[in-house]
Amino acid sequence: MPTGNSISIILLVIQLILAVGTHLYGFLGVPLAGYVPMCTYPPKLNSNFDLINEFRTFVMVLCIGITLVILYFSVKTERLIHQRSYDTRTRYTAFENMNTSKSVCTLIVIQFSSILISSFGVTIIRKFEPVIPQEIFHTIIPFLPGVTYANLCLPVVIYYRTIQAIRRRKTRIVTITSASADVESHIKWLNETWRM
Repeated sequence: MPTGNSISIILLVIQLILAVGTHLYGFLGVPLAGYVPMCTYPPKLNSNFDLINEFRTFVMVLCIGITLVILYFSVKTERLIHQRSYDTRTRYTAFENMNTSKSVCTLIVIQFSSILISSFGVTIIRKFEPVIPQEIFHTIIPFLPGVTYANLCLPVVIYYRTIQAIRRRKTRIVTITSASADVESHIKWLNETWRM
């Protein structure tokens, strides 16, 4: 069974292969003379740029989908634990795991969404380049990669999610510690309720 460290190394290698592979596929053998270093102005002889951008967009949509599936199963598992387990420690650990998963998945989705808008926007604008007047095209197109800089707002999201997690944690602790009865009486009460 691979460890977390080996999984992260494998994911970094995959990311490196995708980055270098798409760069070589797109720009190998293409003279870079007159190239503006922006993803919106590729070299004129590069015929693979739009294909690479569409592939990149597909991978990002796939990553967002996988992240949302992971979040769904995390929330579902936490709810099942709360329905089936009466051990306070297990329930609290499940709650903390679910909270952490929500925070991490929120950050991943925000990050991929901002990059996706940039990538997909470039693809759409470039497809309509012949129809759009040149002044408008050259005014809009350089700003699309700027959406990627929305990632600079992630510290604000991290701060908000941290404050939210602290509040939930305090509420949960108060709820658990203010319970007047012990676990045995709670289970007895549940059994009596279920028999009715």
